[in-house]
Amino acid sequence: MAEHVIIIGAGIAGLALGQALKKHEIPFRIYERDRDSHTRSQGYRVRISDEGIEALEASLEPDHFDRLCRACGHVSTISNVPSALFDAVSPGEAKPVFPPGQKGPPIPETRLLSADRSALRTILRQGMEARIEYGKEFDRYSEADDRVSVYFKDGSDVSGCALVGADGAWSKVRHQKLPDYRLADSEARLIYGKTALTECFTSVFPTQALDGLVLLRSPQQTVLIETMRFDQSVAEAPADYVYWVLFGRKDQHMSDDRLSALTGEETLQFALQCTSDWHQSYRSLFDSEYALGGIYRVVTSRPGDIPISGEPSRIVLVGDSQRPMPPTAALGSNTALKDVALLTKLLVTSPVAEDYSAGFRSYEEEMKSYAAVALQKSLIGGRAVFGMRPFDELPTIVP
Repeated sequence: MAEHVIIIGAGIAGLALGQALKKHEIPFRIYERDRDSHTRSQGYRVRISDEGIEALEASLEPDHFDRLCRACGHVSTISNVPSALFDAVSPGEAKPVFPPGQKGPPIPETRLLSADRSALRTILRQGMEARIEYGKEFDRYSEADDRVSVYFKDGSDVSGCALVGADGAWSKVRHQKLPDYRLADSEARLIYGKTALTECFTSVFPTQALDGLVLLRSPQQTVLIETMRFDQSVAEAPADYVYWVLFGRKDQHMSDDRLSALTGEETLQFALQCTSDWHQSYRSLFDSEYALGGIYRVVTSRPGDIPISGEPSRIVLVGDSQRPMPPTAALGSNTALKDVALLTKLLVTSPVAEDYSAGFRSYEEEMKSYAAVALQKSLIGGRAVFGMRPFDELPTIVP
């Protein structure tokens, strides 16, 4: 019987799972469709807290985890709730995020990492380079009693004792495993990017907005920003920058076809167009001399419709492959890493690989419960920043 675990996808969840299996001496290999580790930016900043941090700490050796933490940005406020609101039309002093009389969400004591995605993936790859194969686009799998065989678009194949789909929101592994499952369109269209924290930029942009997690708002537009400052003595740390997200809705400014066709430069010009009523100092955030940008269509699962296997199986899903969610509660990566911790525990405690299918079913049942809670929290944030409708009112995405 083939002994190793096959992981499809070298994103954060796939790499964290690889590190956890490596730590527990469980054989595995990771297969990634991209040509190399730098093919796509895959976003810029990601926030990880509490259970996500615990999962990373459990997955990595102590010195490896310490290096990861030191490569993260400085966090000035321990909360995923923005600390201040600024009027983007008329620069001035910070205002409270919640109006007088409106109580904001509770801010629990928490551990928080604000990481650059590229740096995080670089550190998570360390020590596993020989176990990751790039240019391997998943095509299909077949399952027998004691093994899973995976076939790639290039004509090659591989067999193992289990298959973990960690290939993102549009997971091809999920599509074969659960062909009737349908995602929902949150109707959010995010323009995201980063702007280098250069002396030229900071001489123009309002200094009071360059501290922590804050909102810039006008009558027509809301932008979330976080200033990312890193310890430059850590080799993997990027140069300092401002991370930003402009929240829009489907067809608010242009069709999805036109939006998805925008180049990076056109995306920044579109951001400037959306903020035409802003004060010029705030619009410098999208100036192409300092900035990079992209478009993100936010899809989601529904809390009452998280897919699980109907029969015992050697195929299992983690993170967005299992159930994508809006980023508006900063819980997507956290929940994916919680998946990794739970799945690792079940793999480690299974006495033989033949028991993996029973462990996977147990994982799915527990995951379904905590993921539903995270999805509901994402709806609360989605309502606040882009007017997200209840899950049962969202349109279903038909392939």
